[in-house]
Amino acid sequence: MKKSIIYFTIIPLLLSGCMLVKVNKMFKGGTVTNFTEPVIIPFKTAGHTIIVKVKFNNSDIEYPLIFDTGAMTIIDDSVSRIIGIKKENKLPSPDKNKDVYIGKLKSAEIDNLKIEDMYISMIDFQKTFGGLDEIAVGLLGSNFFRSFIVTIDYAKEELTLSQNTQEFNNLTGVNKMNFKNNKMGGTPMIECEFSGNNLVKKYAIFDIGSPHSFVLPVSMLKELYQIDAPDIIKSNGVFMEWPFWKTENNYIARLKKIKIGEVEIFNVPVFFAETGGNILIGKEFIAEFISKINYIQNEIIIIPSKEKIHYNHNIFSCGLYLKKNNDNIVIEAILENTPADKYSLRPGDEILEFNSKKSNEISINEIRNQLNDDNVKNINLLIINKNNMKREVILEKEFLFPESSN
Repeated sequence: MKKSIIYFTIIPLLLSGCMLVKVNKMFKGGTVTNFTEPVIIPFKTAGHTIIVKVKFNNSDIEYPLIFDTGAMTIIDDSVSRIIGIKKENKLPSPDKNKDVYIGKLKSAEIDNLKIEDMYISMIDFQKTFGGLDEIAVGLLGSNFFRSFIVTIDYAKEELTLSQNTQEFNNLTGVNKMNFKNNKMGGTPMIECEFSGNNLVKKYAIFDIGSPHSFVLPVSMLKELYQIDAPDIIKSNGVFMEWPFWKTENNYIARLKKIKIGEVEIFNVPVFFAETGGNILIGKEFIAEFISKINYIQNEIIIIPSKEKIHYNHNIFSCGLYLKKNNDNIVIEAILENTPADKYSLRPGDEILEFNSKKSNEISINEIRNQLNDDNVKNINLLIINKNNMKREVILEKEFLFPESSN
């Protein structure tokens, strides 16, 4: 579930004109110090997220943050109190139960790079973005990187920060695209083409923090398929949603083609959710490339990371989506006409054991990895439903779309 960019896309809509100008100016601030070209930042992945260690306000303590090009920098309220950030402004929140504040960091430091006097947002991170990651205490967003060219290399597990625009401009024979920024945080958005029965051109957020290749707003279903829709898979329950925009169902469909710059992908499974009109290009696609985001000149380059790029033209799944609340694993949603649906599993059913591990012995990232790993053919479950009836179920994964149409 990816909430961060959508959550903070709403906020500009709630701000008055003067306040919006003030907030935008705040998030464009910050002074780069202690920078020696280039800075190479090693990272680790946890599930789909990139985790980097950041020091705040000249402290020696390193805090794990999620690197996220689709958000501004956010830290948890508890960390902001420890490092002594003053809450300067309260932002109007789309959720009255979740307060959002702005404050200024004295410094944020990674390896040999320090940025001083940078504004960040403060919120109850786990309450607001619960399930995004179990160890992170915030997001390191695009406003931190706005003075750099950022190279993202998943194969080497490295971020490289540079200010050498000449070297960037001298790159030839690459897929180079201009991008525009959203209203807050400076997140990059590039123009793409989406083809169903109709061709639709729209801007999409280049979003490292989103797990799926492509997430489109539900409203685009009608734009892409105005006459006869192909096989569109509907969910019972919701496995992908964001604050403020509520929905009863998600959808999965396979588009005929997506074009991003010069890259064309055919027969592409995409997810549909209520995203407030935003389109997200996520990690599953981005990880196939070495990406260079030039925040200085508003350009992106994507270079294939290997000779043959792998795209998933189908989804191998049992149709099950789970969430974890403390030690309890609960069914969040199931896809219609999938093995989970055929066994009459329903949202709200509790999973006591997942592949022979009790619910308190397995992390949500391990669960997601096994659900999404094509090499894991079966999912063994011990379930108790709302009527306190226990049963064992073995779900055998299958392709969601006909293989003959690839």
